[in-house]
Amino acid sequence: MSDLKVEEGQRINVGEIISDRTSEKAKLYAKRYPLGQAKKQRLESSLTQAKLPLNELKPVPVPQFQTELATLKQAQFNLDAIVNQINNFDQKLYHKDPWHVQVFESEKVQELVDLKRRELEASINVERAIATLDEAKLNYQKQQYEHSLKVSDYQTLMQKQQEQVNSLQTQLDTVDEELDKLTSVYSPYRGKVRRVKILGQNERSITAEVTLDIRGGK
Repeated sequence: MSDLKVEEGQRINVGEIISDRTSEKAKLYAKRYPLGQAKKQRLESSLTQAKLPLNELKPVPVPQFQTELATLKQAQFNLDAIVNQINNFDQKLYHKDPWHVQVFESEKVQELVDLKRRELEASINVERAIATLDEAKLNYQKQQYEHSLKVSDYQTLMQKQQEQVNSLQTQLDTVDEELDKLTSVYSPYRGKVRRVKILGQNERSITAEVTLDIRGGK
């Protein structure tokens, strides 16, 4: 009888609880959740966890390649300077005949040899600078590709998260709705409780009839 929440002479409004079958609700919870209320709480906790925002996926910063370009520019400048010296080296020679140059201007010949060696080294440095720049660009392309994979995974994860949230929420809503419908009786009208009559009783439940006087909404 404690499940009956109204008594004769009491005024009630639409939607107020007439009967709340507390013991039946406890049985349904136990049936739905064999381990008791703790299991429902774990479901609610899982729902809260599933709703947590994912870690923000930051975009790949666009590199300017300033260091690599500066190195290449300097290496090319050094090479051009040496090539220019070699192209103008004939102006330093007094003799025009190669044999006389070898005999009488051997120091200048050695200077030219050194310039040729430096030209080769400068050319190698230019090739290295170009390779370094190309490697940096390739690495950026690799980062972009890896980021695109992460974006795809992130979108898939968000979709799965939303599906999990929807599933958990549906389970909770369904359980709560079923329990509410089965265990609670709400007043469909506004009025006064005219009579509470016991119709029958068995080992597990009591059947009661509640009559409302709704004349004039009083």
